[in-house]
Amino acid sequence: MRLSRRRETSGAVDSCVSALIGFAARSHDAGTVQGMSLSGEVKLISPLTMENIADAAIAEGLTTAEEVSQIVDSLYEYAQDPDTFSGVPRVVQAWGRRPS
Repeated sequence: MRLSRRRETSGAVDSCVSALIGFAARSHDAGTVQGMSLSGEVKLISPLTMENIADAAIAEGLTTAEEVSQIVDSLYEYAQDPDTFSGVPRVVQAWGRRPS
């Protein structure tokens, strides 16, 4: 969270849902999806994410290039193991219609 705040991003969805409800949308609802698997692309999300945030994490002094390399290697090993179960964060979708 500290890194996302510094980089002006947000992982929170509650404000979007609250805004939808506050907008007085009628027929509003929300749903979630969370992919999980013993194999396939879903297991590559963690190492790919670590590779993509590495520069920012290093720049913020949260880790070193050596540590990132070790983490990424470990995550790829984990992903290739057919006996490990992995998943992605929940994805939330909210929808509604404007009042007539």
